[in-house]
Amino acid sequence: MFWVISGEHTDPMKLSTLLENTKVVDGPFWSAKEANQHALSVMQKNIDSYYHRAHVLNKQPTTGE
Repeated sequence: MFWVISGEHTDPMKLSTLLENTKVVDGPFWSAKEANQHALSVMQKNIDSYYHRAHVLNKQPTTGE
């Protein structure tokens, strides 16, 4: 199963810089393709914000991730 983690980052290329107060977790998705499509959709909705990103994980996220 796959999850999509999105939100504002201080460094958009690193999941570890995700600001917890903006974190959104979507999923589980049954396939990587479905999760990637959802992540792309989330990023397109926030195209004007350089610091907003969506990441696909193949494990269930924890609260501190």
